[in-house]
Amino acid sequence: MSDVYVFLGPSLPALDAAAALDAEILPPVAAGDVGRLWRRRPRAIGIVDGYFEHAPAVWHKEILWIMERGVHVFGAAGMGALRAVELDSFGMHGVGRVYEDFRDGALDADDEVAVAHAGPEDGYRARSEAMVNIRATLRSACDLDVISPATEELLIAVGTGMFYQDRSWPALLDAALAASADPTEVKVFRDWLPAGRVDQQADDVLAMLSQIREFLAADPDPQTVAWTVANTTRWVAAKERANIAVSEDDAGLAAGPEDVLDEIRLRGPGVLESARGRALLDVLRTRGEYGRLAARAASKLTRERQCAAEDAEPGEAGSFGQLALEWFFSSRGGIPVPEDLLGYARSCGFANEKAFRAAVLREYRCAGSGW
Repeated sequence: MSDVYVFLGPSLPALDAAAALDAEILPPVAAGDVGRLWRRRPRAIGIVDGYFEHAPAVWHKEILWIMERGVHVFGAAGMGALRAVELDSFGMHGVGRVYEDFRDGALDADDEVAVAHAGPEDGYRARSEAMVNIRATLRSACDLDVISPATEELLIAVGTGMFYQDRSWPALLDAALAASADPTEVKVFRDWLPAGRVDQQADDVLAMLSQIREFLAADPDPQTVAWTVANTTRWVAAKERANIAVSEDDAGLAAGPEDVLDEIRLRGPGVLESARGRALLDVLRTRGEYGRLAARAASKLTRERQCAAEDAEPGEAGSFGQLALEWFFSSRGGIPVPEDLLGYARSCGFANEKAFRAAVLREYRCAGSGW
């Protein structure tokens, strides 16, 4: 099963998206959907279309929350473009002309990307035209001298004045004629339109899917961030209402501060002093390294849980634990296992030998499974 997920609705048919990227195509996103995806441990998420009127829109905080857990999040064309503009400084990837126009201030109204659409039984087919598509089509027509700049300006003014659900090419051209648009130009444009229409949103979705494909082909590290989402009372309550909180079965899989510090301790003596461990966590966040280390630690915890459930490997007290120790020191310059293992563990910042052995065993299990 793919570890890439794309929230998509009217901007592009699902079959076209699936042909462009090996991903699981999900319905338009609503509040809580991104956060709940964490149970599937996604590698990357693409946000295109989303609900906003009859259901709460996807929260900014859930996107930040899942990015903090190492997930790369992309946005384009519709709701995804809006959220990307708002969160690109935090690491969200924005793609396409619509995103760029909002980012650069050429567009500023959310209804530019809004459309009425059918339900899942009809593939979320659009029932109105997005204003960003209208603008792109008129721009192309003007560049090709199909219409004059004055007519382009008039049609844009008429389109922006319409309610988003009422925007369609027939309705727009009829309203333009009522607003004294040149009848000859409107007729020429109407005849040109079937072949000349620009679907900017669809183009942007395809660009995003292509970028995700190329990005993942380079085997990037998990997303890293230089901040932490504050676990405020309201956020805790919101996660509980949306069922985002880690489930009972997944308890312990989210890496905590000590798990992240173990990643540093395993680097060897002197790298971490216990007294400055907590301060180091803040330094890691500032440098954008905390998210990567937390994702690595979480992978180990997940693998440890799988091994315990499968009962496929002996406990760390047996020969398997000794094999893990020998592998660990061999991989760090071919040195033998120290006779004073407790002293070595403490020099690395571990509280005791048992904690060190447990960290080494987790490292060995994940190395053996190819990470």
